[in-house]
Amino acid sequence: MGKTKELSKDKIVDLHKGLGYKKISKIFNIPRDTIGSIIRKFKTYRTAANLPGRGRKPTISSRALSNLVRTAKKNCKTCFSGNYKIKLFGHTDQRYKNTIPIVKHEGGSLMMWGCFSEAGTGNLDRVPGIMDSQKYQVILKKNMMPSVDKLNLGDHWIFQHAWLGKRCWSDLKKAVAAQKPSNITELEAFAHEEWAKIPIERRKKLVSTYRKLLLEVIKTKGRSTRY
Repeated sequence: MGKTKELSKDKIVDLHKGLGYKKISKIFNIPRDTIGSIIRKFKTYRTAANLPGRGRKPTISSRALSNLVRTAKKNCKTCFSGNYKIKLFGHTDQRYKNTIPIVKHEGGSLMMWGCFSEAGTGNLDRVPGIMDSQKYQVILKKNMMPSVDKLNLGDHWIFQHAWLGKRCWSDLKKAVAAQKPSNITELEAFAHEEWAKIPIERRKKLVSTYRKLLLEVIKTKGRSTRY
C-alpha cells in the first residue's frame, strides 16, 4: 500500500510538468489541495516521498510516560473505578418481547459507582441523580479509602478511573438482568449482590489486559496502539 502511494505521488509530479492541478485531480480523483501539497513538497525537498521524522509525534510527556511505567509495574496495587448506568429493564428485555416499549415498561435506572482491583471488589455505591464534580468527590471520600482497606492495598497504591471498568460493568449488568428485578429497590440489591460475586479469574484477566495496554503505550511512546 505504501509503495502504491509513493508511485502515485511520483506520477503526479511527472504529470504536473504538462498538466495543471485541476486535470491531475480528476485523473487520480484526489482533491486539488492534496495535489498542490504534493507538488510544493517536491519543489521544496526534491522528493514526494514521506520524509523521516514526519510521522505523528508522541502525544505523551516524559512525566506521564514515567507514571505509566510505574503503574504497569504495580498493576496488582491499582484500584480501578468507574460509574455506569444500570437499567431496570429496557427494550430488549424478554419479559416485554412482544409489546411496544413505553415509559411504564422502561421502569427507570440507577447510576452506580464502584471500584475493584485484582485482589477483589471494593465498594459499590448509588449516585444520586446525575454525576457531577461535587458528587464524584463525595463518592470518593465516602468509598475510596474504605475500599482500599478492604482490598488490603496498603500504603502504596494507584487510583485509576479507566475504561477497564466498562468490561466489569458489562458483566454486572448481565448478571443483574438474569435476576429479573421488578423494581428499583431490587435492582440496587441485586447489583450489590452480583458485584461481590465477580470471580477473581475475571478480575485478573481485566487487570492483565490493562497492563498490556500500558506496556503498548510505553512501547509506542504515546502514539496510537492496537488496543
